[in-house]
Amino acid sequence: MIGGCEDDRVRGPVSLFDTTNSDSTTFNSYLTVEDVAALLRISSTTVRRMISNREIRFLKIRGSIRIELKDVQAYAKESVVEKSNKKLW
Repeated sequence: MIGGCEDDRVRGPVSLFDTTNSDSTTFNSYLTVEDVAALLRISSTTVRRMISNREIRFLKIRGSIRIELKDVQAYAKESVVEKSNKKLW
């Protein structure tokens, strides 16, 4: 416990599509850049680029960036590519 609050690094794993608490915002639903990168299985550099390009919503507190789980879920849903008969290459 740090300052009477549970350290967010000690929380359990987060699932991208776990919607049990998606309607209520808690401090545990705020993720670091590294958390989002691990969740989406991309590099933290890519997440920072997404933030820089304003592709995903984020919160900045005194230089620390946090992203709500619901915003990561929304980004993932918006990024889905529908099935097509067209060849990509």
